[in-house]
Amino acid sequence: MLRFLISDSSKNFGEEFERPDFLDSQKSDLREFLDCANKLNESTLAQDPSILNKISIQFGNSGIRSVGSLPPDEQVEVFLHRLRPIYLNNERTNFNRIINLVSAHINHSQIADTFRLWKQEYDGRAMQDVFTIAVDKTILNSQEFLDNYLNALEYHRDKERREKIQRVTEHYPLEVQKPIVLLLLFYRLSAINRLAALIELCFQCEGGKQIKARFSYPAEAV
Repeated sequence: MLRFLISDSSKNFGEEFERPDFLDSQKSDLREFLDCANKLNESTLAQDPSILNKISIQFGNSGIRSVGSLPPDEQVEVFLHRLRPIYLNNERTNFNRIINLVSAHINHSQIADTFRLWKQEYDGRAMQDVFTIAVDKTILNSQEFLDNYLNALEYHRDKERREKIQRVTEHYPLEVQKPIVLLLLFYRLSAINRLAALIELCFQCEGGKQIKARFSYPAEAV
C-alpha cells in the first residue's frame, strides 16, 4: 500500500490518502525507466550542469553568433544515445507514457497538476514562460524544434525535417542552434529526474511507509 501525505503551504492545504502498490507489470516498466534515467545521469554531460553557464548567443549587426563554449560532440552523442529510450514515442520507457502511468495510478488532482508542470518542463513550454526564441512561425525552444533537430541530424536523417532545420539556419546557424538544443536537453533532464525521484520514493515506501510530498513550482517530492 502507498500512503501519501500531500501539502501546499501557500494554500494551507493538507490531505492523506492511500493507493495500492503498483502492479508487477507496471513495476517492470517503471524499473526499466529508472535504469534508463540512471544511465543518462551517469553521462559526462548530465554530470556537468555548469555547461549551461558557458553557453552564450550574441545578437548583433553582424548577425547571430554562438560566443560561449560548447561541450565536445562526443559528450552530446553519448547523452542523446542514453536519452533515446526515454525520448522515443514507441518505447515502453517513454517519458510521457511513464508519467501518465504514474498519474493514472495515483489518481489525485493536485499530483496530476504537478505532473502537468513536469511535462511542460520536459517539452520546453516552461522555458517559453521565461523567454521565447523564434524565427518566422518556428519557436526554437520547443518540443517541435527539438524533434525536428534530432530526427534531422542525430537520431535519423529525415529529409523533410532536414529541410525545416535548413530553413532555420538562414537566420540561426547550426552553431547557434546547438546551445538552444542543450538548454532543451537540460530542461528535459530535470523533468526526468523529478519523475525518477518520485518513482524511487514510491518503491521505497511500499508497505505503508508514508510518502510526504510538498507541492510548489518547481514541484518536488520530499
